[in-house]
Order: sequence, then C-alpha cells, then structure tokens
Amino acid sequence: MARVLGGKYFHGGSLMHSELGLNPSYTWRSIWEAKQVLESGMRRRVGDGLSTRIWKDPWIPSTQTKRVISPRGNNDEEMLVVELLNADGRSWNSQKVRSLFLPFEQERVMNIKWSSVNSCDIWCWDAEKHGIYSVPTAYKLLMNGFVWEEGQSNVQREKQLWNSIWKMLIWPCIKVFFSQLMSNALPTRANLVSPMKHDDDACPVCDAKTETVVHLLFFLGGGGSGFWAGLGLEIEEVGRVKWVRERMEMVWRELREDKRVLSMAGCYTIWEGRSKVVFEG
Repeated sequence: MARVLGGKYFHGGSLMHSELGLNPSYTWRSIWEAKQVLESGMRRRVGDGLSTRIWKDPWIPSTQTKRVISPRGNNDEEMLVVELLNADGRSWNSQKVRSLFLPFEQERVMNIKWSSVNSCDIWCWDAEKHGIYSVPTAYKLLMNGFVWEEGQSNVQREKQLWNSIWKMLIWPCIKVFFSQLMSNALPTRANLVSPMKHDDDACPVCDAKTETVVHLLFFLGGGGSGFWAGLGLEIEEVGRVKWVRERMEMVWRELREDKRVLSMAGCYTIWEGRSKVVFEG
C-alpha cells in the first residue's frame, strides 16, 4: 500500500513534501489530513546539509516551528543548508550565518553540532530524544494545541489566550513585544499623538495613513496582506474587526500552533523594519 500511494502521490519525493493532488482517494486524503500532526513534531536532522532547504524545511532545533523565521530577502528559496558551511564541510561559516539570520536565530544555528562521520540529512521525530515517532508524544502535541471552545466566558478566553502566548517556544523578546501589541501599547505615532502632543501621526513608512498598529501589520503597502495570506488567512476577513486586539484574537483562532509562532515572529519583524525607518532613516 505504501509503495502504491508513494508512486501515485509523491513519486521520487517524500510524504512531508507531498501535495493532496487532484481527485485523491479516500485513503490518501485521510493520510494527508493527518500530515499536519507529523509536521508539528518532525524536524530535519542535518547530516551533510545536501537535502535540507534553509527557508522551506523545519531544521532548527529547540524552537516551536523548527523553521527559519528570519526574512529571506533576495536569497534563493531553494538554498540548501550545505551552503552555510565552510570548505571543510564540518563547521559553520559564521560570517554567512550572521548575514542571513536574525541575532536570536544565529545562536540556534551555530549550536547545531556536526558529526565527524559523513551522513545524510534525515527526518526525525523531535518530540522524542531518540528521534523515533511515538503515539503518546503525538497525542500530547495534539492535546497541547490551543483551541477556542464554544460557550467560554470572556475571562476564560482571556486566560487561555495569555497562557498560550507565554507557553510558546519562542524568544522572550518576541513574547514581550506581542503582549504589548495585544494591549495596543506599541509606541506608534497614533498612540503617541494624544499623550505626547505630537502633531504628526502619519505613518513614517508610507507617509499616507495614520500610523496605527492595525495599519502597520495588516495594510502597509500590501505587504501585510501578503504576509497573512502566506499563513492561509484572508486579510478581508480579518479587516472586518475594528481593534487590533480583536483582529489578533481572530488570527489566533484560525491558525494552528506552529503558524501562531510564525505570526508572532512576522509581526516582530515588521515592527523592527518600521523602527529602522524611524531611527536610521
């Protein structure tokens, strides 16, 4: 059965890179729907770096998504991990790592140890130390997921929301930033106009709209809508809600756990870009 399904749906590839395809069988559709559980716990264990893609594959240990969240810029999206190595193929090119990754991610990459024995990149189950899939840890991953339940009070939802944010396996600076974002406490020009008596509340990036958190994250230059579309969300749906807190709660409900981390990191990156424009010109 495995050979038949493999030959039809991911011939020459792997299950983790497979697509649902046109007119899939009931069996394949069931397997493919369960793939997101595997994706939440699987990671590429880097051996020679020849088959792990920097920007597409999950290969960063000790993180929620296991994927690189640093902006790709103009780099090739198919760029391989082997391209980050020195000529000896056994050590990281620190200069190249620093040029590609954000500071907090550089450390994660540089801490990955290389084996003295040549070996291929392989998939491993990151939820177990031995790297082999197990039903109990898969069940635990599913149960630890954040789920909005019908009939919850506002207080219950509030507590559940903040607990899920602080439990995320992501850098503390991003958690603090995200808590400020959710409280609409970021120093945007719109937030500073009243208490600081600023006359200009225009966005320093586009100079066309009032700089609110909503404007920066969802509408600035069309970039925001592209970011959310990449996470599988329609910006029009999010845009129906007025306040940033309500918008982010809507986003939180629609995304599974790994993409929530990406949304937090993405918002942080957008804010960092805005800050560079303000303070560095």
